[in-house]
Amino acid sequence: MTLFSDPQGDDYRRHCTIPFGKSIRLPAPFALDLETEAFI
Repeated sequence: MTLFSDPQGDDYRRHCTIPFGKSIRLPAPFALDLETEAFI
């Protein structure tokens, strides 16, 4: 899974890639850990 964040203009300044089944931290305004195990 890839999360793109910190948009600027027509692009994103940050991205984070993790394997499905791991959790990923969503930035503000969500500010939560998204569990991806159910996506498998």
